[in-house]
Amino acid sequence: MKWVHFNVDNRIKDLPRIFEKLRLPLIQPEYLIDVLEQDKLIRHDQSCRDVLEEAKRYHLLPARRQEFVSPRMSFRNFGDFEEVVVCVGGTDDNSKTTQRVICYSEKRSKWFSLASMPHDPGVEFATCSYGNAIYISGGSTKMNAMLCYISTQNKWVYCEPMLLGRRRHAMVAVGEHVYVLGGYDDNNDDDFRTLMSIEQYSIATGSWEDAGYLSVAVRSASVAVDREKIYLFGGVTREDFDTKIVQCFDTRLKTCNIVCELPVYCRLSSAISHDHNIYLVCPDGDVIVFSADGTTEEKGKIPGFDRYSFGAVLKNNSIIVLGGMDSDHSYGDCITFDLLTSTSSISADVLPQKASGIGCVKTVINKKYLETLSRSKQN
Repeated sequence: MKWVHFNVDNRIKDLPRIFEKLRLPLIQPEYLIDVLEQDKLIRHDQSCRDVLEEAKRYHLLPARRQEFVSPRMSFRNFGDFEEVVVCVGGTDDNSKTTQRVICYSEKRSKWFSLASMPHDPGVEFATCSYGNAIYISGGSTKMNAMLCYISTQNKWVYCEPMLLGRRRHAMVAVGEHVYVLGGYDDNNDDDFRTLMSIEQYSIATGSWEDAGYLSVAVRSASVAVDREKIYLFGGVTREDFDTKIVQCFDTRLKTCNIVCELPVYCRLSSAISHDHNIYLVCPDGDVIVFSADGTTEEKGKIPGFDRYSFGAVLKNNSIIVLGGMDSDHSYGDCITFDLLTSTSSISADVLPQKASGIGCVKTVINKKYLETLSRSKQN
């Protein structure tokens, strides 16, 4: 900016072209607001304002950071920090669950290990992120437990337990809260083990409270957010039937309603939000796009895909599908579905070992915490 201001008449024309190359999301929010936003040259150029607004959204919406896609979110090769895909827990071919946490660096095409969880959550836990923190709730081992991974310290801490223990539930962050929806409670009466309850966890106070109820009690559903509304896709009802329904929970009004039906019955899918659409990866490989107006259409299909309990995460303009299992065995591959071309490909990079039921999120972590995954740990 000093360079532009030194000779404004001749250099102002180059400002938008330079500005779009700056990694503004990696700058402290105070600098964005107190310095850049106050600069008249930036304020009077629409292209510069758009780039600045993008960076502000990154900082202002930590609950939506998993959806953030930008060429300006690339960390420097020799910097201290790196964005990684984190895989939590899961089972291998021997059906053993694990406390281990691993992560993948796309930049280095390499797997690393992070601090292990303080307890094994078992199977059917839920995972979400808020900013660069990772939350794990429930699971077959400790159904009311809640863990938080603090990426700046590479450590796990226990949060206040949930009001109702659950597994096979959905979890997502909206605003300043983490929500858990539905699921299955082994300790309830048979008719009420599949839950309608929605609980919210306050990031600020560290406490839980009841938030409302689903229209239909379901378990094994997938979840995603559009603006301040949570959408729950399919699942299994109390009558043990798969369902096509899409439920919408309004986090402001604390109300839930059924908005539409999917074209297929859907359990154990994965939902990914991107650019105000929600993409649903189904166990048969169908990729369905859902819009907030209640319309759905088939986006494409992953050929030869027939599995469940897989992980999924948004990376650039693609959905990365990791692991999973069918009736016979687990998988260790990584499949990329390109949202722009609706095509899929199998990555040369695979999981350190076959796994299903893993929780997958993105986070930013200091490189000093990335421990190379040894061959003994992989096996």
